[in-house]
Amino acid sequence: MQAGDSGRAEPLIDAAMSANRSVVEGGDRSPAPHYEDTALYARRGERSAALDALERAVAAGWPDAQFTQRDPLLAALANEPRFATAIQRIERSIAEMRQRVDLTEVDAWIRSSERR
Repeated sequence: MQAGDSGRAEPLIDAAMSANRSVVEGGDRSPAPHYEDTALYARRGERSAALDALERAVAAGWPDAQFTQRDPLLAALANEPRFATAIQRIERSIAEMRQRVDLTEVDAWIRSSERR
């Protein structure tokens, strides 16, 4: 696509999307195939479909707001309100996870090792 050869690129994109669909239908619950679809749809210029896929990736647990914001494959989506909402959902999810983590034992272990 970048080289201007969409005739060669389109079948490859179709194959990647088909493979992603197959793994999801086969039970893969990870965010990876949805995130990859986000990039593929964005590459095709299908913003709405790309944002749908990003929302599925986030719902499946995509954990990296910083990477997503800097991903050059998603740059065309950066000004979309749905993109901003997805980033906020990722950040909120990570913040909630951090609140649930009890590091008191780790902190105690660190303090005890510092005394040695």
